[in-house]
Amino acid sequence: MNKKKKNWIRSAVKHPGAFTRWCKQQGYEGVTEECIQKGCKSDNETIRRRACLAKVFRKIKKKNK
Repeated sequence: MNKKKKNWIRSAVKHPGAFTRWCKQQGYEGVTEECIQKGCKSDNETIRRRACLAKVFRKIKKKNK
């Protein structure tokens, strides 16, 4: 496998913990499915992108189990 493809995840997260902080500001315990859904519907493009990335990370985590 190409090294660039293998480590795409390292460059995907520019600000680790930013989406978790946003979720907590919204009143959630952390990154929950409800928080991700709310983030995906947000008017803020940055929040939408972070929510979609969180959704992808959840899929990867489930796939690796």
